[in-house]
Amino acid sequence: MAFSSDSLTLFLAVLEAGSFSAAARKLGRVPSAVSMAIGQLEAELDLTLFDRST
Repeated sequence: MAFSSDSLTLFLAVLEAGSFSAAARKLGRVPSAVSMAIGQLEAELDLTLFDRST
């Protein structure tokens, strides 16, 4: 397992902001980049961190 501090920052931003889009705005990134990074973190940890159902 080799996740980075950036992954942790993204994870915490999503938790605090309540959504990938809001976290992306807060961090000055596009939502797809945040989603992809969280997906990679989930794959590394072999865990589902966020429920993406609507």
